[in-house]
Amino acid sequence: MSGLPRIQPPVSHASALCKTFAEAVCASELLACCAAQALVVITANEAFSRLFHCRQPQGRSILDFIAVEDRAQVRDVLTSAVRGRVASVTFRTATDDGAIFVEMRATKSPLGTAMVDFLGFIDVSKRIENERRLLALAQYDPLTDLPNRLLLQDRLRIALATAERGKHMLALLLVDLDGFKGINDKHGHIAGDAVLRQVARRLSASIREIDTVARLGGDEFVIVLPDIRQPADAAVLAARIINAVGLPIATSSCTVTVGASIGIALYPDDGANTDMLVGCADGAMYAAKRGGKNCFVFADSSAREMLRDDSPGWSPAFELGVPQMDREHAELFARTKALAHTTRVRAGVGWWRGELQNVLRLAARHFGAEERMMAASSFDGLAAHRKEHWRLLADLQALADHADKMAATLITRYLRNWLIVHIENYDKAAAACIRQAGAG
Repeated sequence: MSGLPRIQPPVSHASALCKTFAEAVCASELLACCAAQALVVITANEAFSRLFHCRQPQGRSILDFIAVEDRAQVRDVLTSAVRGRVASVTFRTATDDGAIFVEMRATKSPLGTAMVDFLGFIDVSKRIENERRLLALAQYDPLTDLPNRLLLQDRLRIALATAERGKHMLALLLVDLDGFKGINDKHGHIAGDAVLRQVARRLSASIREIDTVARLGGDEFVIVLPDIRQPADAAVLAARIINAVGLPIATSSCTVTVGASIGIALYPDDGANTDMLVGCADGAMYAAKRGGKNCFVFADSSAREMLRDDSPGWSPAFELGVPQMDREHAELFARTKALAHTTRVRAGVGWWRGELQNVLRLAARHFGAEERMMAASSFDGLAAHRKEHWRLLADLQALADHADKMAATLITRYLRNWLIVHIENYDKAAAACIRQAGAG
């Protein structure tokens, strides 16, 4: 190997001469060796040693310097080089100082021998960082760090395709702030920008990990719920958002409040593509504005769907074998059934809101009793169960706050479906533990 020429690249580059563990094999055998075994560094210049933070790289596998998740693609490139092609690949390093992005260019040895390859390396971390920054500028709103129209379009396209394949429901919420223009006019754009950033954070905190919130521009936002069980799920989120957005917002110069008018469109009822869904949600949002603002409205076709009530009621199939839990579950079902048969037109909004508060208090007492039984039986899912209880109580309060803007069927369907899912997914395991411990 001493006869190999010394190639000196610029200081920003690094190079190494490598060979396989096999010392003398034909070209076809070498192809298999390169694909199955690591290449060993024969000699390297100082730039290589600095780049990979290794004083003596000789004798080590070149793959030792490459992040584990990138090694397979590097092997493929080295295989291409063995076949006589010039190949390059970008990978992350495996140094202790954090990942560095490196571009490797592999060629055959200048001697033409089958067992030696020439590898050149360049630190491209700054280039990768710049590319990511440009991508972020192209896809994210610089003020709120939320996805912009471009990224929203892409995510909604994927969500619609998934919903079509899975035959499930998707919701799109168009959120427009109430009173924002007055803040800009009175307190200036700095205060207005602070409000938009805070609203963006509150919207992001209100949704699930699989959901998307994006800024369309100005004071308009869009939320995509890619997989929901029922329209009421979208309504509950809308009510939660109105409550969150309506809390006071402190800026550097003042404390202000804004409202949120929300239009909701559903796939497939209101449309099968982005334009149709956004158009329906936009129309519903303006209906919310005309209806007094700080409320939500479903698109016309979805609103008609809300009038149907096909939610199941209480059934002995939901019994868990813990008398107190079964008795209180049946009572909650009975309360929601009574609500479903009493319209606000006949009873009045005030009565309806009061009845929802009664359901909330009944649920809170039931949850407290459940949690005490779970604690007495040392149920290890208590923390997750309590978190789910808190979420429902918050949703019930949001429903009560906006009872005058929601269909009775929508509210009662949500409550009954939530109870069924909660019994199946949470209470069954807890009841089994309580029965075994004799705590019920």
